[in-house]
Amino acid sequence: MHAQVGVPKYEVDPTWPKPLPGNLVTGRAGGICVDAQDHVFEVNRGDLQDKEKLVATPAPPVLEYDSDGNLVNSFGDFKIAPSSIHGCIVDKEHNLFVAGNDDAVVQKYTHDGSKLLLTIGTKGLFDSSTGLITASP
Repeated sequence: MHAQVGVPKYEVDPTWPKPLPGNLVTGRAGGICVDAQDHVFEVNRGDLQDKEKLVATPAPPVLEYDSDGNLVNSFGDFKIAPSSIHGCIVDKEHNLFVAGNDDAVVQKYTHDGSKLLLTIGTKGLFDSSTGLITASP
C-alpha cells in the first residue's frame, strides 16, 4: 500500500528578503540559486525604471542572502557581467556560475565574488557564421 502524499503548499513571506542597505534597488531578477549553506543568490539585471533611477542606485549584479533574508554579500560589475544576466548555479566547490540571456557568455566566480575565475565565450559574439545571434550556424 502506498502512502498518500499531499500537494505541497507554499506561502509568500513578504518580509523576505530584508530591505537592501542605503538606496540600493534591484532590477528584474534574472535567476535564483542556492548554495550548500542555504544562502540564496539573486542575479539582478540592474534595469531600474526611470522613476527609480531618480532616487535609487542599482544593486550589483549578484546579491547573496542568508536564510533569514539578510544581505550578506554583493558583487559584480555590469560592464563585465553577462548582459541581461540570466541564471546561476553554485558548483560543488562553492563557485558561482552565471550566464547571460542572448549574449553568448558564461562566467565562473569565487563564492564571494572576489575573483572572476573563468569566462567562456566572448560577450556578444555568437558561434554563428556572422557572430550575430540572428545568423545561421
